[in-house]
Amino acid sequence: MTTLRKTFTALALTCGAAWLVKQVVIVASGGADAESPLIAALWATGMITFVLASATGTALALTKLPTWARAVLGVLAIPVSFVVLQVLDGIVDGVYTADGWFAQEIPLVLAALVMAGLGMRSLSDRPGLR
Repeated sequence: MTTLRKTFTALALTCGAAWLVKQVVIVASGGADAESPLIAALWATGMITFVLASATGTALALTKLPTWARAVLGVLAIPVSFVVLQVLDGIVDGVYTADGWFAQEIPLVLAALVMAGLGMRSLSDRPGLR
């Protein structure tokens, strides 16, 4: 396992775990108006690892390209990851019409599940994302 793959795996799993644990902490704190330093730290950890996992995952997926191209595309993946979250948020807002705090969290939960899944997938020895 390459250093880039190890880094991506750690970032993706940390992102998934942080954002999913955040949901548990919100529920345990009473839901809608729950605010705490722990919730903020989990959100920040998830966001930082999300954008870094997006960058490293892009560089990892493009192994056939020259190193300079992988680096440039990895950096470009950072703003693209924000756009993906915003688009996902818009889609959820259009589809999920119920009120409540969880509606605001659905894009993060979906992103967390995707990142955790990619992190788990990168742990396997099967061909694919390496």
